[in-house]
Amino acid sequence: YHDAGGARQTWEMHNFYHTILAATVTILNKIKAEIQTAQFDVVSQLFSEISIEDFKFDRVEARVIPKSDFILKGDTYEAEILVAAYDTKQEPEVFVLKGADEITVSNKSRAEQIAGEGGTVKMSWAANTEGPQKYAGVIEIKDPEGMTISYPFQHEYVVAPPSLTVAAIKMNVFYIGVDNPVSISVPGIADANLSASISTGTLKRNTAGEGWIVKVPTGQSKAVISVNARYEGEMRPMGSAEFRVKRVPDPTAEIAGQVEGQIQKNTLIAAGAIIPVMRDFEFELYFNVTSFRMATVIGGDWISKRAGGNRFSEEMISMIRNARRGQKFFFENISAEGPDGVPRGLNPISLEIQ
Repeated sequence: YHDAGGARQTWEMHNFYHTILAATVTILNKIKAEIQTAQFDVVSQLFSEISIEDFKFDRVEARVIPKSDFILKGDTYEAEILVAAYDTKQEPEVFVLKGADEITVSNKSRAEQIAGEGGTVKMSWAANTEGPQKYAGVIEIKDPEGMTISYPFQHEYVVAPPSLTVAAIKMNVFYIGVDNPVSISVPGIADANLSASISTGTLKRNTAGEGWIVKVPTGQSKAVISVNARYEGEMRPMGSAEFRVKRVPDPTAEIAGQVEGQIQKNTLIAAGAIIPVMRDFEFELYFNVTSFRMATVIGGDWISKRAGGNRFSEEMISMIRNARRGQKFFFENISAEGPDGVPRGLNPISLEIQ
């Protein structure tokens, strides 16, 4: 600093020599304000350099992310509650590939591209395939400098068919010696994650179709099916169901579709056998007639003939061929075996020649 004559002066002399106290305080306050302004400018510049790459968000909302929307009885409901911030002016893009564990350079070209709007992306597709499903993807947004930033994600879920169980309590029956079809399902859990066992007999998956097949032996009055399911990485019991065990009902012995009544001689000869018929029974199964007796009255004498199997013997056919109008034939002691191999006595048949 210099005075009016050009002589050098100190900073103090230049600013405060021959000044009154009020002026000195004013000058000091001005200097203080200039220093504070300079400090603010420096800090603002430094802060702007620090946050230049920070994302700017204009919306903040609460989000609930449940661990699962399907909870088994006795389990614990878990969810993450967080605050999500996003920029509604952004239009992010998502690339999703079904069945993948992650999005890579090699498979990204096969991924479905979904455009975002208002800072978010909404995904939806038809759930047409049952069982465990998974997908992977990546969401891309622009940073403040215009560079694309990628955030990968992946998720798994289960698609289950609509389930309806209608059961008649007194009809929960397994029949001995036949393939009893059984449907086993747990809502929300894929069929592949189910494991079932039975207290007696065998229980296997139906290789020829859907569901399971049960076979139960003789000598039991009930069978219990127990089911476990893989849930959250471990096998858990899902419960059990009890069924009665019964033998297959007896078939009805018929000849030419008749049990009694009149019949043409030629019709009886053409039939030539006793047929066991399962009436009003939901299983397709067959019985084999192992033996029977045919009896009739000839010349006042009671004549009885026995045959093995279900077919008429030649002697029986000869007796029928020589029968007169109104003559009655009785088929009795009819023995048959079903799937359980146990002999059964069937109903008698009484026919009159027309």
